[in-house]
Amino acid sequence: MHKPEGSEAIDHPRSALNLYETDFYAWPQEQTMLLRNQQWSQIEVNPIG
Repeated sequence: MHKPEGSEAIDHPRSALNLYETDFYAWPQEQTMLLRNQQWSQIEVNPIG
């Protein structure tokens, strides 16, 4: 995901559930990025199932 200039890199995504509840457009993008990067432990599956 694109980060604005001057922002610090974040090693982990925002709370996926919080993002799901507040920005549904960004949530699937973030989940897709986690899948592509094989970050299995960070993927939020509860909202899906």
